[in-house]
Amino acid sequence: MKDKIKVIYIFGPGHCGSTLLSLLLDGHTEILSLSEVKNISKNKAKIRENTFWGKVIKRCEEVRRFELDDLDSGSTYRDVFWIERESLDKWALANKTLFEYALKESKCSVVVDSSKNFARCYLFHASDYFDLHLINLVRNGKGVYNSYLKKYNDSRGIKKWVKSCLMGAGMELQAAKSIRVRYEDMCDRTNVELNKICSIVGLEYSEVMLHPETNSFRGIGGNRMRYGENIQIELDESWKEELSFSQKVKFNILAGPLNKLYGY
Repeated sequence: MKDKIKVIYIFGPGHCGSTLLSLLLDGHTEILSLSEVKNISKNKAKIRENTFWGKVIKRCEEVRRFELDDLDSGSTYRDVFWIERESLDKWALANKTLFEYALKESKCSVVVDSSKNFARCYLFHASDYFDLHLINLVRNGKGVYNSYLKKYNDSRGIKKWVKSCLMGAGMELQAAKSIRVRYEDMCDRTNVELNKICSIVGLEYSEVMLHPETNSFRGIGGNRMRYGENIQIELDESWKEELSFSQKVKFNILAGPLNKLYGY
């Protein structure tokens, strides 16, 4: 199919650094980061009030029958693995329309979706409307575990991290264009990792990407850093001090071998 939308899809567990990566990619003049597109249909009124999104959605509705709810990919395996072609095309056309007019409004050529949702990732891969470039963003599992403990006060971060790792590895095998990026490398050698990403997308790397701007960021959802100023690229390894000995042992028993496979 001609005129496929070039999509960079960031896949990974929660608290893996996807908001920072979205901001960094958004610094490229050809890249528009929309952050967690999966949340659009959940925040309809607020989205329409936004100057940028209000224009984009109005244009979408003028051109063809368009509903924000059609952007939703569902949340169960049945929703994606047994999706009918008609339903897939309806979902794909809604997302393609949104991306087309968002790119026109921003004068960019590549869109970033950091929903980190397996269902959306799989449907982008299954559809003929998109040129998918997958970024499997991984992080030391103990860091993800610690973030979930701090935010939710439970240990579900271990399960979510393991699940994300397995799904991410599976999508790497399926996607024609994919790259694995470690959060720690993204923070320690940012220019090298961004250069790799630009290379697989077919864009020239720009040093401007190292200085993310939040004022012009149009992303939806994500870490609160998107509201800050003078974003600093800093490696967060607070888990080393914040996780107790017993919590570290628990993680090593449940997910230690998998963590080692990723070089941790």
